[in-house]
Amino acid sequence: MLHFNVGEVVERRELSTTTRGTVVHVTANGYVVTVQWYGWFGLAGRESTHRSDELVRVAD
Repeated sequence: MLHFNVGEVVERRELSTTTRGTVVHVTANGYVVTVQWYGWFGLAGRESTHRSDELVRVAD
């Protein structure tokens, strides 16, 4: 399981390159991550919660 940090840029694993967002919250065990999206078809600015294994870190 990947552990993410607040502020990291991530993508949905199955929809990479069109679903970038910023991590805004991570549970203490790192299993659940809340992301604010800015590149997800009409959902810019909205937040959603995902298991950490559904996300990948975006390389700079």
